[in-house]
Parts: sequence; C-alpha cells; structure tokens
Amino acid sequence: MSKKSILLLLAALLCAYFAFQERARWLPRWQALTHTTPAGSGKSSAPVPVKVITLVPRDFPILLETLATVESPASVTVKSRIDGQIMQAWFEEGKVVRRGERLFTLDDRTFAAQLQQARANLAKDQAQLDKAHLDLKRYTELVKQDVTSKGQWESYQAAVATLTATVEADKALLEQARLQLSFATIDAPIDGLTGALLTHPGNLVKNSENSLVNIQQIHPIDVRFAVAEKYLDDWRYLWNAALFCFSADSLKVWYKKYLPGHYRALQRITDAGAGKYPAVLIQQYRKIKPVAIDYGLAEKLNKLLVLPA
Repeated sequence: MSKKSILLLLAALLCAYFAFQERARWLPRWQALTHTTPAGSGKSSAPVPVKVITLVPRDFPILLETLATVESPASVTVKSRIDGQIMQAWFEEGKVVRRGERLFTLDDRTFAAQLQQARANLAKDQAQLDKAHLDLKRYTELVKQDVTSKGQWESYQAAVATLTATVEADKALLEQARLQLSFATIDAPIDGLTGALLTHPGNLVKNSENSLVNIQQIHPIDVRFAVAEKYLDDWRYLWNAALFCFSADSLKVWYKKYLPGHYRALQRITDAGAGKYPAVLIQQYRKIKPVAIDYGLAEKLNKLLVLPA
C-alpha cells in the first residue's frame, strides 16, 4: 500500500470517528425533537417543527484581528535575602523553570565560616555544661555528707543553669547561621517563565533590595478577549464545529502553501525510512511550532461548507 493510500485511509478513519462521536452527542436531542406523544395520553401528538438550515459554501477568512490581554495569575520578583556577591546564574533567560530549581549562587564563604564558628561555640559551651553537671553531682554528695558548704553547692547549681541557657542560645545561633548559609543559594519560588536577568554575576546585592529576575506563572494563565466577546454576543459569526474532512492531496497542498515549515517537517518524516521513522518523528515534532489547524489552515481557505449561526 502506498503512502498516499495510507494517508487517505487515516483521514477517512478520522472522519468516521468524529462523525460517530457527533452522532452520539446529537442523537438524544434529535430523538427528543421527533418524539411523539402516545395515543390516549390526552396530549397532542403533532410533530415538533424543526427548522432546516442548508450548508452553504463560503469563503472562511472573515477575520477580525485584535489584541488580547494575557494576564499571569502569579508574578514573583526574585531578590536576595542576604548581602553578598552573585557568583553564578543557573537559568536561561526566557525559559520555564520549576519550583525549587536553582537560579543563583551567592558567595557563601563568610556564611560558611560563621556556621563553623557557631558549631565551635556550641561544642565549647556544651563541654563546660557537661563539666558543670559533674561538679554539681559531686558537690551534691559532699553537701549530703556535710563536707562542704551549701553556698558553694548553690554556686555550682547556678553555673549549670547559666551554661544550659548558653547552650540553648548557641543552638539558636547555629540554626541562624545554617539558615543564612542556605540563603546563598536562591531557588525558584514558583513554576513559571523567567524574564531578563536583571543583576548579573559579579555584582553585589543587598538583602531584599536588588531585583534579580522576574518569574511569570504561565500555567494556568488568564486571557481576556474584550473585543471578541463583544462580537460573539452579537451572534454574527460562523460556527466552527471542529470537524474537518480533507483529502490527503488537498491537505498537502494547503500545508505547503500556508504552513511551509510544517510541510517540510512532514516531508522529512515521510522520507524517513522504516528504521529511522520513530527518531525522525520525535525530532521534527519537537521543532514544529504549535499552530491550531483552525488558525493555520481553515481560516485561510475558500469555499468551505459553513453553517450560518
């Protein structure tokens, strides 16, 4: 079987499938319209009048081109939470990033040193606290034996309480140092599309002052068509049933004329041998610009059967 015959067969199968889907969707309504009331029910059995509209060939390109407003539901300006020098930007401008994906790295040497110092202070004070506990335990036994004064025992007890508070403060400082160090790596707060790099590597940034990059959420996204809504409310438009039946030859001619990039990609896929077909298909599919068949072809064609609405 030739490639042309395969394409025609696929087109016929697609048309049959969509026709079956439309029949399933409209059949209940048609039956409701043509249903008659059984005799003896006391109601009229007259058929419901049905208006017949004839499909007419018309030029489809009746277009009104206007601007629409695209609004992102979320927009974030990324800033640093610490003072420091930008060492590297990890993202590509104008590309989509995922939440948690690394965007920037700042010079973290100062914060790493502060973290190490906080750990050392905690270790030192913890050792002193451990010794104070041993001293307090020893003097507690001596007080019970009346070998030492109670005042000296109380001083060791106060030392334990003081060092316990110091250790708790050291733990808080250690956590703060660890948090400051983590701020040296800036991650994407949301999924979205990055804008231009606003502050380049090598520059010094201040806490919450310098804007680094803007991220716009694009999925989902809000699109407003104020002009289009106005014309739709007027009911003077053509109904696109989203069902197209084309011959393979006609479709090929129209792709070549109106979507030459897609046509060339399809030709490369068709020319690929059986062994290379899957790889070439994936490669070309990734390169093809997404264009709806309505906008790419249907709105540019003439003498299509249309249903006046």
